[in-house]
Amino acid sequence: MPFEAIISINDAEEAAKKARADAQLAAKRAIEQADAAGEAKLKAEIEKAHGEVRHLIDAAGEKAKEHAEALNEQTANRSAAVTAHAEARMDEAVRLIVERIVNS
Repeated sequence: MPFEAIISINDAEEAAKKARADAQLAAKRAIEQADAAGEAKLKAEIEKAHGEVRHLIDAAGEKAKEHAEALNEQTANRSAAVTAHAEARMDEAVRLIVERIVNS
């Protein structure tokens, strides 16, 4: 085998090794970039989810507050109605009690 052929084969092998090393390095960099992009996307989605959860919690709290206010108003109205009814019947109750005491 001529010396030039051996040199040509060696050069080709070296070029192939370099090409393989370059390809491995490029693949490693692509993987690192994809990992970094994935991490960034994941972090952004987590922040978005936290924001949505905060919004839902605030909305639920506001709805609960409105519901509590409505219940307070209902309770106050019922209490006023019961009190008015009791006061309306108070005179009759006093009359009956006095009548029983007097008749006893």
